[in-house]
Amino acid sequence: MKIHMVVLYLYLMILVTNGEKKKSGGRLTPEENEQRLKTCGTTKIAAALTTMISPRHFLTSSQVVMNEISYTWRYNSKSVGGCSQIPQGNLEVPEEALKKLGFFKSGCLPKCTTLSVIPVTRAVILNYCGTSPRMWEWSHGLLNNSDRMYYKFPRYNQKEERGSPVMKLEKTGKWNLIGLGAQNSSEKETGVLRMSWLGGELCREVGVCPPDPTASPPLKPTEPPKVEKITTPTTKKAAPPPPPKTNKPKTPPVKQVPTTVKPITPAPKPELKPTVVARKLTAEENVRRLKTCGKTPIDTPSGDKTPKKLKEWPNWVSLARTREQSGVGSALTTMISPRHFLTSSQVVMHDNTTWRWNSESVESCGKDQVNLEVPDEIVRKIRFFESGKDSSIPVTRVVILDYCKIPSRVKKWSQAVMVMEIAEDIGVDGGFPCLADNSTDDVYSEGKELDVYSMSEKRGMQIIHHRKLKVTKNNTKVLQFDQYHKDGQRGGPIMDNWHGTWTLVGLGAGGKNENSFAFRISALQEQLCEVVGVCWLQDEPKLPLAKTSEPTPSKSPEVPLPPPPSDPPSTEAPPPRAPPARKPENDEDDPDYEAYLQRKKEKEEAEMYENEDTDILISKDDLDDGTRPQLWITADTLLQEAVNRNIHNPSDKNDPWIGWPWFFRLQSLRLGH
Repeated sequence: MKIHMVVLYLYLMILVTNGEKKKSGGRLTPEENEQRLKTCGTTKIAAALTTMISPRHFLTSSQVVMNEISYTWRYNSKSVGGCSQIPQGNLEVPEEALKKLGFFKSGCLPKCTTLSVIPVTRAVILNYCGTSPRMWEWSHGLLNNSDRMYYKFPRYNQKEERGSPVMKLEKTGKWNLIGLGAQNSSEKETGVLRMSWLGGELCREVGVCPPDPTASPPLKPTEPPKVEKITTPTTKKAAPPPPPKTNKPKTPPVKQVPTTVKPITPAPKPELKPTVVARKLTAEENVRRLKTCGKTPIDTPSGDKTPKKLKEWPNWVSLARTREQSGVGSALTTMISPRHFLTSSQVVMHDNTTWRWNSESVESCGKDQVNLEVPDEIVRKIRFFESGKDSSIPVTRVVILDYCKIPSRVKKWSQAVMVMEIAEDIGVDGGFPCLADNSTDDVYSEGKELDVYSMSEKRGMQIIHHRKLKVTKNNTKVLQFDQYHKDGQRGGPIMDNWHGTWTLVGLGAGGKNENSFAFRISALQEQLCEVVGVCWLQDEPKLPLAKTSEPTPSKSPEVPLPPPPSDPPSTEAPPPRAPPARKPENDEDDPDYEAYLQRKKEKEEAEMYENEDTDILISKDDLDDGTRPQLWITADTLLQEAVNRNIHNPSDKNDPWIGWPWFFRLQSLRLGH
């Protein structure tokens, strides 16, 4: 940010009278001098240096108008008030307080008079609502509480010394304001608030904006002058004809003016379109994702509902926020592909459905619209920090899933799931979880214990906590837990280890009363496949069922695909799950599906026992080593569960996972499909 450095002295003028006037003149008596020594230097002066950033705007510390720690105004000692009515997080200083400010020109020091005072017309405390109480004690506002938002120096300031500028001479020869002194963060350190995190707030509030590196349209404003040059010759040519003919000369210019304007009108339209083409996963990339997802162990330090801190950030969890935002403007993100992450829409949107960056209302959904594409202007302001690192990766596309279908009553206490696409691929070799699909909805139901992650902030640092919680209620869209969230805590992943494969089951959605909620990932599988190409296993066409991995219970989340036939055989154990048996295409017209299964059973059993070189992954030796009884026990258990469900839930007659369909799937399970 280019600035002109002028240091001024600003202090709060508080006029008080202490008793009656004394007669002037004469030496102090010994008693008066003793009293002077006891009281001198004890009056605190609410003063701070200010730094000029424009001809009429200055930066300083909020301590000149506000008392330390108590959150009261200096001029009347009244409480400042809460942040519920401040959506942007910036606090306007009352006019009464401005009248008490003494803003002195630097040239008057040290002999300033009332003639040197310049009236202050407006003052704003930036990010007041985004500053934690601990940081407020030593910074007095201006910025948020994160190591990425302030510098640390060896202690150089005195107590209550704030607002002093920290400058840097760039290679270009220009002086840049990089920070503002914020008093001591500890006995041995001084905190300096970064100016780089104030760019958006200053731009919104007072129009002091940095150059936009992505703004290339400045070349287009040169076109309007060309239009004028083109139109002026037409007027000159039209000037001579007026004496003989008045109508004909006027009509050609009218036709030419719109033709010259038309090339200019499309100029603003490209700004509304994404600057980067959407990079959905290809079919091959999705297959690779399915083969590598869920294999990396994750940290689960807590064994019950007691939250425990993770020692380090997992490589599949990152942080996202809109620039110059924190608190409810931040959220955890969960990797679902090398370039796609799921998080909460609170990263870009206020709870009152306005964009965080510019406070403009979010556009209404059109007819039959399901998802909401976030405008490119908002996308460019998102900061994405990979696994808690200091450096950020550009975000190229953001879509809020199912936004238009969420009832307004739900939006009062929650937001929506948002998928982000970043500019570069990370974690290409996997390390991210698999996704639950709708075949597991009955598995993840009331009583199921899951691994729940959430984020909090302490002393300016983001901390991830883990706990184990049981689902208390559920439906096809939402999971309910006993309350574990705090205000603004959304987007935390909810995981399950399904037979050794880590699976993303839900995403924290906040809550109300004594309950916390999570959006089911399975409810979003259609949108994820359509929008970013992250598709579940059943969506892959023409899968070779006879060459799938080892059979497991039919209800399972998406799983890694088996290796292609061209790959050399592996000595490793096959993946723990396989998709449920399906009705082959060539038997779609078979009226007796049960008879078809019986024929298939006899045919494949004959192949397993007669051909030692069969390609089926489960051999007769596999079935004879104790696996067969285990499968039958599982089948009997699941069948009994299905019967119980029919008894206790007679209304679920149309559920494909209850009754005879269970039996069909168990038959194919016994055959190893």
